[in-house]
Amino acid sequence: MEYSEEIVRAAARLNIRPEAVQTYLDAGQGKRAPGVERTMHTTIKPVGSTCNLDCTYCYYLSKEELLEQKTRRIEDVVLERFIVDYIDAQDAPEIPFTWHGGEPTLMGLRFFRRVVELQKKHTPPGRRVSNDLQTNGTLLDDHEHTVRVTNTMLRAEGLPETDPARARVLFDFPAKRYYERLGFELSPGRWEKIATLFIETYDAGVGDCTLHVHAREVLAILQARGRNSSILSAARKSSIEPLLEKHGIGRFFNDVVGLDDHYAHGKVELGIEWLERRAIPKERALLIGDTVHDFEVARAMGVRCVLFAGGHHARERLEQCGCPIVDRLDELVDISAEAKGRV
Repeated sequence: MEYSEEIVRAAARLNIRPEAVQTYLDAGQGKRAPGVERTMHTTIKPVGSTCNLDCTYCYYLSKEELLEQKTRRIEDVVLERFIVDYIDAQDAPEIPFTWHGGEPTLMGLRFFRRVVELQKKHTPPGRRVSNDLQTNGTLLDDHEHTVRVTNTMLRAEGLPETDPARARVLFDFPAKRYYERLGFELSPGRWEKIATLFIETYDAGVGDCTLHVHAREVLAILQARGRNSSILSAARKSSIEPLLEKHGIGRFFNDVVGLDDHYAHGKVELGIEWLERRAIPKERALLIGDTVHDFEVARAMGVRCVLFAGGHHARERLEQCGCPIVDRLDELVDISAEAKGRV
């Protein structure tokens, strides 16, 4: 193909081939050279700068105030429109999607399943889509850690190991009942030794566990809305507070109410005493838990309860309680809006 003298001179000046200059000029006029593909690469931030961590070196976390939006989570209608337009704008065989943040996994697994569903729906035959994810990789919880600790103890006793699904079925309060179901022999004096061994082993590894998906996001939203959050736990207060500081969420809680021992009983009494001490009307309190026992505690305290199905009890067990159940922590935002004061 012959090129004009002007294009040849421009190519020599730019140290590129003449066809590259011609292609660029044609593209500016809406023309496309034979064999040339339209391709682009966009970084998608479905939660904006929202993150579950607060790293001192982060340059992006403070950008959350740049856009005055009621929500920084991409809406489904916007997501589908973007996927359609992004795919239509390209001719390359592979269309890459890069999910960035903040922390994109705060959107939850359901969101990314929806992404894949929409990509399959709108990708033309003969094309393929790829997804890559930037993540800090820390959004874990302690359930599997608890199971690992328990299995270490079961092996030492020559007992069959458990697994996360079975543990959610067997787990109970008081904790002694759970160990009995697993087959531990709890003769006088042995329960105290087993409970102590569990806590020592658990504490040694719990620092590697961090937050459930949406945990920090939900706490921040509740605080911004003037909701006061506190912790009522069967764990020792001295074990809870260091973990809150480690994960940078201690500032979200007004009180940490824990036990003085590690035998996991007595939470009802602590909860009732805390309500009275803080002079909190029962109708303004909402207890959020993840076990049937948490529902029993809420009922004994006379407060409403919402249960999270991603914790220590399977959803099937929680459903017998008859109270609202959420599968993702971000669902708590709307539910807690009805609780006028404490969470």
